[in-house]
Amino acid sequence: MLPACIYLLPLSSVKTLGEAFANALVIVISMGTLTFGIVLLYRYQCMFCLKGYLIFSFTLLLVRLKATRVGWDGCTQQCVRRLGVVG
Repeated sequence: MLPACIYLLPLSSVKTLGEAFANALVIVISMGTLTFGIVLLYRYQCMFCLKGYLIFSFTLLLVRLKATRVGWDGCTQQCVRRLGVVG
């Protein structure tokens, strides 16, 4: 016997839920792929590629933080710059 009242989500909610699931799946797959790539680079001792990747990602992070105008004190800024240069 079927229930008397079946709750169905409106089509727009189902579409939004599907899009949210697709976005989450893309993020999880990309993070997993990048992590697997970093582990492979470390495993086969491709330090030149790892250093390049770290410098590139750290530079993008600094550019992004500067674009959002995050206020930093002088000590934090010097530490971040030194870590970026040293790797």
